[in-house]
Amino acid sequence: MTDRHLLCLYPWLALGGADKFNLDMIACLTDYGWRVTIVTTQPGLHHWRDDFARLTDDIIDLTMYRPEEYPAQLTEIIRSHSIDCVLVSHSSVGYELLPYLRAHLPHITYVAYCHFVEPIWGDGGYPRMGLTFAPVLDLQIVSSHTLKQWMCERGADNDRIAVVRPTLTRRSGTLPATTGRSCDHSWGSHNRRRLCYSWRALSVRSSRCWP
Repeated sequence: MTDRHLLCLYPWLALGGADKFNLDMIACLTDYGWRVTIVTTQPGLHHWRDDFARLTDDIIDLTMYRPEEYPAQLTEIIRSHSIDCVLVSHSSVGYELLPYLRAHLPHITYVAYCHFVEPIWGDGGYPRMGLTFAPVLDLQIVSSHTLKQWMCERGADNDRIAVVRPTLTRRSGTLPATTGRSCDHSWGSHNRRRLCYSWRALSVRSSRCWP
């Protein structure tokens, strides 16, 4: 059993392609010995909570607290769970909490994963938020070279964005060597935990988002 512990900041555990990606990612990581804590940041019906609970019993709803309590509560969760890496994926609240977390827990590795550009929301959606909060992220992982190019054309640091294809498999298969090399090459400081995973399980919302 590994001592690696990942905290995932997700908006919800609902029905959808991004959520299927999250479920498959956690299934794969737990096969390889990771411990995973999930923190959801939006109220709503978590239709797939039971499916996630089969993989980890550590699921926390941040919305049980008042919004002004989010920073302190999340900091305490990270400290009490001995988290090594925080992964933000498509959570606006998660992105907005990053500067506070970085200031109070600078030894943690902070990573974001983006699926696609959203042309009709937020001037690009979550990739645009990734650009805004890039200074407090160690690495951003995207699902395609086209998405990386979109971010780089808008000022992102090419060396701080990793493109990871859907190549991880469950324990019944193997972890491709290319994925391991991507992790070792891309993830920051020597003593930081490393994780790279990608899955495209979404319908294409814009033909420009994928190669």
